[in-house]
Amino acid sequence: MKRLIAFACLWLVTGGAAHSQVYNYFSAGCALSGNATSQTVNLASGACVIGTLAAAQEPAHTGDATNVAGSLALSVVKVNGLAVPISAYVLGSNGSGQLVSASVFKQAGVSATCNSGGCTVNTAYNVASVTRSGVGQYNINFSGGTFSTSAICVAFGSSSNLAGFGTEGSNTSVEIYLYSLSGGTPALVDTSFAAICMGS
Repeated sequence: MKRLIAFACLWLVTGGAAHSQVYNYFSAGCALSGNATSQTVNLASGACVIGTLAAAQEPAHTGDATNVAGSLALSVVKVNGLAVPISAYVLGSNGSGQLVSASVFKQAGVSATCNSGGCTVNTAYNVASVTRSGVGQYNINFSGGTFSTSAICVAFGSSSNLAGFGTEGSNTSVEIYLYSLSGGTPALVDTSFAAICMGS
């Protein structure tokens, strides 16, 4: 009878509803530290942390590769600390492994016919004129501003028994030589030729 009365009193106090108790309990371990109301996860703890970081949580990166916070899209703006030369047509590298603007090889070409009276240019690209300095010796004179460094030319004779070569000249002209091989001993000869020149 006493137990029944005690139960009735308890039921009246709690309003006849189920009653739950909240316990503030926290157990630190592995990647988790803190207390019952504030915890910290150590992301560097290796195997203790699993899952995939949401893209929206990606921080902003600085240095060689950058992005906007919350985005996984990276932009490479530097290589080994040096900004990428975005306006360069050709890229090279320096001794530090950084990207730098590289020189672009430029070209010039000409076909001409030469004799004791001089040289007649047939077709030309970046060549202003061809002058004769002796039998089989011709100077290819480039159009102004074609090359900023010394150019090199290769010459070709108009027939199979002709051979030509060019010296390393300047950025304004190169001298070439044409030889006939028909007599067994190479001999300079006036002839028609074509030449291709390269430089930067």
